[in-house]
Order: sequence, then structure tokens, then C-alpha cells
Amino acid sequence: MPPVRKIQWALIRCLILVLCFFSFQRAGAALLLYGGKSAFYQGALDRALGLFQKADRWDSNHPEILFFYGQSLYRQGISVEGQEFQLQKASEYFEKLTIKHPYFSKGWLYRALSQLALARQDLGDRFSRNQWEKIRSYLETAYRAESGSPWIKFMVGKTLLSYDQFLTDSERKKALSYIKRAVEILPPRHLELPPCYLRSALAFLWNRFHNFGYLKYITPHDYPSIGRLLEFMDQRQLWSYRHLVYPLYLKLGNEIYDRRCRLGKDLLDQEKYAEALVIFKNTYWVNQWRTKAKMGMLAAQQAMGAPLPDDYENILREILEEKEIAINEYRPWLGPLVQQAANPYLKGLYYFYLRDYAEARKWLEESSVHERYRRRLLGECYWRLGESEKALAIVTTVLNERNPDLRELTSFARWDSVYRQNLEEKIKTLRAYEQPQSEWGSKISRGGLLDHAGIQLMPLNLKPGFVVMHLATRSSPGDKGIFGYVIFRLGKQNLGGFYIPHEDWREITLRCHTAGGYNWLTAYLLNGSKPPDGGSGPSVELGPVRVLVVGEYEGEKE
Repeated sequence: MPPVRKIQWALIRCLILVLCFFSFQRAGAALLLYGGKSAFYQGALDRALGLFQKADRWDSNHPEILFFYGQSLYRQGISVEGQEFQLQKASEYFEKLTIKHPYFSKGWLYRALSQLALARQDLGDRFSRNQWEKIRSYLETAYRAESGSPWIKFMVGKTLLSYDQFLTDSERKKALSYIKRAVEILPPRHLELPPCYLRSALAFLWNRFHNFGYLKYITPHDYPSIGRLLEFMDQRQLWSYRHLVYPLYLKLGNEIYDRRCRLGKDLLDQEKYAEALVIFKNTYWVNQWRTKAKMGMLAAQQAMGAPLPDDYENILREILEEKEIAINEYRPWLGPLVQQAANPYLKGLYYFYLRDYAEARKWLEESSVHERYRRRLLGECYWRLGESEKALAIVTTVLNERNPDLRELTSFARWDSVYRQNLEEKIKTLRAYEQPQSEWGSKISRGGLLDHAGIQLMPLNLKPGFVVMHLATRSSPGDKGIFGYVIFRLGKQNLGGFYIPHEDWREITLRCHTAGGYNWLTAYLLNGSKPPDGGSGPSVELGPVRVLVVGEYEGEKE
């Protein structure tokens, strides 16, 4: 072989050996990086530092090696006493990382954090504005390098606000917007959950500023997020701010409930019964008082041939009496459910709402006289079928009662010309009235006192329409100086929550639309139990209720 060829082959062999060496070196560094990261996430910092140090010798320009080595040094420097020199070393590694890889956002962030830690060790929080401006420039560079990362947004905003004494009002607002944007980024697969950074953001902002306006500003206006904010407020005993959030929570809950029920109904129409059942089950937990989701679950189970709940007739009674659903829309599934029910009252309700009054009369006459709406519906069936004597007999019975059901009186007054004047006079005497404090009661106590027992109820007899109730209340604070927060319901309708920060009698106002009749006004003391660290909680005393119906109820009219 000619000498030139020998030299060429020798050079090729050397090049191959060099390439093999570098390949093995890179592979070894990658293996050490993997082991170091495992040790780092397990909290074994000493072991991680040793592995990262070896990896750095083999590949000193690898961005992940520089970052994790610097982060391990940083964590040891701030957590282990006597290891302050590690912070300086960490700062050097982050500086090297940002020079060699200027778009590595975490490098800029930790360069700022390590510089802050060094400055705090020397001067506490009294370092100069020039030092702060240099650190702030690192933070802003980190944000620009990866502005789409919610973690970077959150960490930059949090760090800036941790030193808000150096910020102007506009800079503070900008930093707060970073946290808000971080919270608002939510992966599509987690649409039913609150944002992952919301809990941390709420805790940081409240601990730092005690400004409820900041909490409300960063919280997205969606049902899961507002629910997480309320949960945080209850844990921190922020009852005096709850009225600023709770009405929105109820509104969003009803919107998402109705939206999901429409989706479930569409799936029923498409005969996708298993999917519909899942949707309705999840929707049920949004509001257990409403009946649309319950109807959807029964419809899906009926269509699939799945076993119905043991108490399905009670559920069916609730659905038909509440009349929240459009009966005709659910007729393909509701009809078979009603037909297999043993209770004739359910069949009477069903046919009445379908306006088959003859069939409804037959089943209502067979049903128990104690059923809630039997008398009113049976009287209307008689009137519509021309059986006036039977209809008027029912009207006469109601008129002779001392405190008749106002919903029945209103219904009869619309169709009975013979007794209409008497009915209207009776209604006038009952439509505006006052219930005394003694009517409040529960299984444990009477007289309207809400303490650790938590619940008081008052019976009301209401005319259908828009109702205004004026309720006298007063509260005694607990050991922490916090007053009572009470949620009110009329039947299954949530009337909202009220913080009662006064020890003298004052009136609060409850408003709602109601179908009328006998119902329970329920008061529930949300913070009546003992505080988490012991002691005694607040109590609330409920006084008389003044009731006034100020508008007609459209739901009963055809």
C-alpha cells in the first residue's frame, strides 16, 4: 500500500476513535444526568451533586446538566446551614447557562433567585435598588424567553411581588397580571378542574398582602375556579368577603348544570345512553337539589335496561312535582318509567301535565289523599272535564280551612267563577303576613338560635309569585371575632348567603320566585362549628319573618 494511503487510513482511524470517544463521553454524561435527576427529585442532594459534578466534567456545555447542577447547589445553599458558598457557585453556573443558552428561561429565573439569595444573606431585604434592577432584568428576560409557560409566569410574578417594596404601582399591577395569566392557562383535558396554580397563587397573595381584591382579580370566572376560591376563603375564615363571590358561584353552577343537561339530552336523542349516563351523573353533583340530571340518569338507565334505584319512585315523584323538565321532551323515557310505577299518584301527575285530564282524574282518584298536589290537580281535572259539583266541593273544603294552601287558592281562583271573590278575599288576607320568631325550630332547639347545631327551619305558606322576605337577624362573634355566615333556602331553592356582622337586631332581605304553597325556609350556619384550632365559633339568632308577594308567578299559567 502506498505511504499516502497508509497515512489516510491512519487519519480515518484516529477520527473514528475521536468520534467514538466523544460519543461515549456524551452517553456517559447523559447516564450521569439521568441518575442525578432521579436523586434530585428524591431529595438526595449530596448524591445528585456528585453525579452532576461528574456529568459536568464530561459535557460542560449541556444545558440540562448546567441547570440541574446549579439548581442542586442552590437548594443546598438555601436549606443547609454553613453551605452559603454553594449559592455563589450556583450563581456562576446559572450565569454560564444563560450565556451559552440565552433562551433557556429557567436559567434566567434561577440566576435571579440565586442572586436574591446571595443579596439577602449579606444585606437582608435592604439591598440597593441597583442590585434589584439587575435581578429584575433577569426575571423579565426569563418571562420573555418562555412567555407561554404558566410555571414561568407564576414564578416571575411571585418573585417580583415578593419584593413589591421596589415596585411602582404599574410594575406591581404588571406582576400581578403575570400570576393571573399563569392561572388562566388550563389544558383542555382539565376543563372540569380548577387551574393547577390557583391554590398556590391564592395562598401566596393572601399571605403577602391580605388583599381580597387580588384574590378575586386572579381567579378565572368559571365554576371550578370560583369553587376553589370559596374553598380557600372558608379555610382562611374569610366569611366577610363571601358575599362578593357566592352569588357568582351559584349563577355559574346553574349555567354549567343546564349546559351539561342539554349535552346529556342530546346524547339520549342520539341513543348514546352510556355516555349520557356519565354526563348526568357528573352533573348531579353540581346541584343535588335540581331534578334535570336525576331525570337524565333515570332515562339513560331505563333505555339501557340497567337496574333502577330502589327509591326510583320517590325520585320520579320529585321530578314530576318540581316540573323542572319539559314533560314532552322526555316522554319516550318518562312514559315507561311512569307505567311501571306502582303508585297511581305518579300516573296522575304525568297525565295531568300531558293535559290528558280524564286519565289523570282516574289515577288521582285512586291515589292517597295525603299526596302533596292531589287535591289541587284533581279539582282542576274535575273543572276541565265539566264535573263542576265535584270541583266546587273541593273549593268549598279549601275555603273552610283556617290556613289553606295559597297555591291551591290561587289555582282555583283562576277557573272558579262561583267562589272567585271569596277565594281572592282569602288570598288577600294571607299574601302578606308575619311569622313570629317562635316558628323557627329544629330537632335540637327552637326559637331561631343557630350555633353548633347549624340548622333552623320555618314553615311558610306562599302565594305563587315574586316573594320578598324581610328577616330580623343578629349574631354573636366566636373566639376569633368572626361573626356568623348563614345560607338560606326556600324549599330546594338557594336564596344566597349572608354574613351577619352585627350584635343588634337588623333586617336582611331575601328575594326569589316561587310556585307557592307550603314550604320550608331553611337557615344553615356555615361557620358554626369549632374553629380548626379549638375555641368556640359564632352563633346567629333569627327573628320574625315578614313575607310579601309582589309579582305574579308565570309558571302556573298556560
